[in-house]
Amino acid sequence: MAKKRNYKLNPPKSLTELNKESMLAYVADLGDEDIIWFIDVLDSNKEEKQYQFTSKNGSFKKGDTYEGYNISAVRKAFAGRYFPDLLKTKATKSKDSFTKQLEELRKKVNK
Repeated sequence: MAKKRNYKLNPPKSLTELNKESMLAYVADLGDEDIIWFIDVLDSNKEEKQYQFTSKNGSFKKGDTYEGYNISAVRKAFAGRYFPDLLKTKATKSKDSFTKQLEELRKKVNK
């Protein structure tokens, strides 16, 4: 289980810092309207998933399905409502640096 984080005292710096437990705790401290909104977001992002391994006690097997959430979509909706600056960060930064590093490797090999 992920560690709960108090977003009021320590705001997230990236989308990946948002976890289900902390988002739930954050919304629980707000009003009913926010709680209903969050429940609607979760309900609209349910998806069927498959276990990738078999449990040690046999309670589920690899390939068995369960109902989970598209956490990426939930994080984006949550950030859009409460931390919109997280959506403005450049996600292409690492992609650009990777591309530059790849080009440097190509130049090195071609010499």
